[in-house]
Amino acid sequence: MYPNVFHWSDVPRELIVPVHDLEHDLAFHRTAGLEIQQGFLEGRLPTLPASRALVARIMREYIPRESAGVEFGSGGYGTFFNLFLPDEFREKWTQYEINPFFVDHSKEIGRRYLGTEGRVLEGDLYKMPFADNSIDLMAVLSSYDSVMLFDKALAEVARCLRLGGDFVHFQDLIPAEMPLLLTELKKRQRAGLLEEVNYMCGYIPEFLLFSLESLAHEYEQIPSALYLTFHLADVGQQYGLVPLHSGIVQEEIVVTREIHAAPFRKLGVTYHDSFNSMGHLPGHNYSRENSLIRKRDVETYSGMGVIVAQKQ
Repeated sequence: MYPNVFHWSDVPRELIVPVHDLEHDLAFHRTAGLEIQQGFLEGRLPTLPASRALVARIMREYIPRESAGVEFGSGGYGTFFNLFLPDEFREKWTQYEINPFFVDHSKEIGRRYLGTEGRVLEGDLYKMPFADNSIDLMAVLSSYDSVMLFDKALAEVARCLRLGGDFVHFQDLIPAEMPLLLTELKKRQRAGLLEEVNYMCGYIPEFLLFSLESLAHEYEQIPSALYLTFHLADVGQQYGLVPLHSGIVQEEIVVTREIHAAPFRKLGVTYHDSFNSMGHLPGHNYSRENSLIRKRDVETYSGMGVIVAQKQ
């Protein structure tokens, strides 16, 4: 059932030596090209109505509307701020991105196409430019799915949040494989177990692992985005970030075709009226016409791994 097995011999040499982890991580994110970011944007647009409703539901349920929010890893399109974030949080929001080209491009996208003049600054999630215990909220969209040093990243979140401040992570894409496989190997090494990970990749629509994380949460197998969500919750607790929610959140919403097509037109992206995003979680995100609803309406569905944690 699991055709792939991951061993230490599969880990790139530069990732085995801890002192190299951070530099490798930072160099990759500082120099990444815009092509993959464009793919993420276009893949998210067909399910945007449901995804926006999902984000709004979580934010309004857990986060005080007066909170001043920061976001790290905002990307080349500022997708979370420009397309997902509820209006009541936008005035006090600041985006940070380590890639200087992405910073400039995100500002231009907001200004030219969406009329959203957000604050976008250059910044590193491993070294945030804040005093201890100083920020209300950090909320991000799939920003921690490719970091190599989860402990260091979440320790920095905990340092910066004030007491009672919140960390929110929405995982709407399949995470990068290497950080999770390496994480699972390290867990097995510490537990004195066989140091290999059985997994299935390329099995549409999910990347599945048989892991200690899945056993701990009573799953026979676990989608990688849910593995990441549980792992962020577990690591965060070591630094005083207490989970208020950790798991899959789903949303389904019907909109008119005009509303569905509007963000495509604004951004100059070819319209898709039927879409199945294999990169989303839990793997069946879609937008489609449904014979049971009005002819001009489109049904959209979104599912994300979500953690909401509060510093206590």
